[in-house]
Amino acid sequence: MQDHARTGRIIRYVDPVEGFRGFLAISGGDHRLAAGGCRVVPGLNEGTIVALAEAMALKQRLLGLAVDGAKAGIDYDPHAPGKREALRRFLRFLRPHLLERYSAGPDRGTTWEELEALAREEGMVSVKGAVARAQELDEHEFRRRLAVLDVDADGLTVGQRRAGHALAHAAIAACRQQSANRPLVAAIQGFGNLGRGAALALAEAGVTIAAVSDEHASVTSDDGIDVRA
Repeated sequence: MQDHARTGRIIRYVDPVEGFRGFLAISGGDHRLAAGGCRVVPGLNEGTIVALAEAMALKQRLLGLAVDGAKAGIDYDPHAPGKREALRRFLRFLRPHLLERYSAGPDRGTTWEELEALAREEGMVSVKGAVARAQELDEHEFRRRLAVLDVDADGLTVGQRRAGHALAHAAIAACRQQSANRPLVAAIQGFGNLGRGAALALAEAGVTIAAVSDEHASVTSDDGIDVRA
């Protein structure tokens, strides 16, 4: 059965088919919108989701946005054959929150494309539908803005690049603050939703990418890796 019990801003889920657990945490004030990724990770627990939501809230405050932090996810193997249906059931459970306040996005073990496809199967325009409600957008205007995320941006879409691009330039700014004009060299751990966009933005800014790793392998080169290849 589904467990709808709440502790503060924690919404808990128990899958009615396989029994795994899921969570949605919202951190911050009482803004109309809360944003953060939705992940599928084995061993995921409530404490991790809460900490990640708090980190998202901090990011929103640093950016000066009137948006609370959020994070959602299920304790599930993303490589398991039942992953798609498991994630679909979780999104079905989250549907009221996705329509009213929670703007979701890809995270570990999920992609933008699959989240959007599953949302549509559950009768939602998008996993970011709460944005329309918070900003009082009609469906036409919301769809127009949503389409921007699919625009090509030098090999990746805007949606695939935006978070990594911001991360890359935040890292560059921090390094420049500490080491003036020294050449920058970076190593990228993870080459998924965040890592690919960050790697491209770093390379475009002239940073040498000396190493890239993910769950499958790692690649290193003193001369730099062509992450565009």
